[in-house]
Amino acid sequence: MIQHVVLIRFKKDAPVRAQEDLVTALRELPPMIEEIREYRVGLDVVHGPNSAEVGLVSSFDDLDALQRYRVHPAHQKVLKEKILPFMESITASDFEL
Repeated sequence: MIQHVVLIRFKKDAPVRAQEDLVTALRELPPMIEEIREYRVGLDVVHGPNSAEVGLVSSFDDLDALQRYRVHPAHQKVLKEKILPFMESITASDFEL
């Protein structure tokens, strides 16, 4: 099992609504992408100096399934429309359980 963890920090001038729109769009992906085994995403509630605004933890059977998810058109659409225009930074870690 592969765990895919993503932390997204938004640009200071990004609309607050962009964070909520991203979480909504990400939550719509599991029914569209069969490779997803578990998918949890949400907004940061601490708002500390090192916090990322959006966190995602997802699970995939193997690295091939993760790669199919990454290139899936539905995922690419969210990336291009909801993440890239607003993000300051993105950090990801993929590890095996």
